[in-house]
Amino acid sequence: MDPILIKCGNVTPNSAEVDHDSVISCWAEAERYFGSNSIKLNEKKSVKILIDAKAIREKLHALKPENCGEFLQKYFQENGGLNLDDHPFSAILKVTIYDEASEGGLNRAVILRHFTEQLFLAMNICNRGGCSYGSISIDGSIKDHALHCGVLESGWHRATIDNWPKLKNIAFMTYGDGWKEMEGFPIF
Repeated sequence: MDPILIKCGNVTPNSAEVDHDSVISCWAEAERYFGSNSIKLNEKKSVKILIDAKAIREKLHALKPENCGEFLQKYFQENGGLNLDDHPFSAILKVTIYDEASEGGLNRAVILRHFTEQLFLAMNICNRGGCSYGSISIDGSIKDHALHCGVLESGWHRATIDNWPKLKNIAFMTYGDGWKEMEGFPIF
């Protein structure tokens, strides 16, 4: 089965305080989690969803504060300026769904939308700035909605300023187990 390409318009964390290495690591953990677990859609149906976030991890590495100047210099040299149709901080998330919609009329677009929303939530609970989608475009379609971690980031930032105890990251593998125990996606 061919992967579905989800173009994420701006994958960078919203705050310079975010540790890019921990975000990159969280994406790798998410890949490993989905590589060995299925997702329950409803009482009768589960699907295997694999993600390949290599392009996102590579983009996040290039955009680390110590690498960003070099990245932007190379970007502008290659593009001759800012390309408004293709955000320089965008990257592709490859998603492959197995056993999809064989029975019961499950809709791939609906599964993908809910999956990307729940992945966004899980990654941002596990890791500060773990996931941000400036916009989402599935297989080159018209841009879908954006999911920004700005509100969550503001909470993290305020807690730091106010000297609250530092929240620790949660391993995605630990949090991800919630997908196995869910009643399924609510719309199915």
